[in-house]
Amino acid sequence: MSNFNKFLIVLIVIMAAIMVFQIFWAFSRRPNFTQVYYRATYTFSKSGETIMDHVARFAFKKYEDFRKTLDNFRNYSHDEKKKAYVDVMARLSKDIGQEIKVISYNSTATEYEGLLQIHEIGVVKGFIKQSEDGVKEVNLGDNEINLSGDSRIIFVLPKDSEIVEVEPTPSERKENILVWNLQGKMKFPKVKYKN
Repeated sequence: MSNFNKFLIVLIVIMAAIMVFQIFWAFSRRPNFTQVYYRATYTFSKSGETIMDHVARFAFKKYEDFRKTLDNFRNYSHDEKKKAYVDVMARLSKDIGQEIKVISYNSTATEYEGLLQIHEIGVVKGFIKQSEDGVKEVNLGDNEINLSGDSRIIFVLPKDSEIVEVEPTPSERKENILVWNLQGKMKFPKVKYKN
């Protein structure tokens, strides 16, 4: 297992280095917390851009840890957070052998019903590979994710897409939307489709 995969698994491994690095950068002092909610929505456009929208919520045992973590996150500038995100995408690019370029990025940390909520939106290009026969593929190789609590991975494919292959099998499927809400470790979904 590569160091990158170990990094993902050790650090709440939710998505192949998309949001996790930001969260744990802010959590550098490792307070007592539990992830209670996670949504990762990947919206794939026909133009090749991917919107990666991640929301995670964490419960803390101590209010002081909550405040400290929230303050630490807010102390980092937008440029510092974006640079960290770009660095993670560069590592992921190297790991899977295809260039992923960050188009835009934004993140916020707020209090949500007593929980710390971190919301991160990145727009990238290069997340989707296209073959000569027009099949598009999302494939992060052997990278794994660890879903716990109320967690879901959601893929929104372009309308009228024809799915060629999906692995692992989604928990739910409605037209062009695929949802995984399995508990525990699994490989990041691999999806092939045409549109």
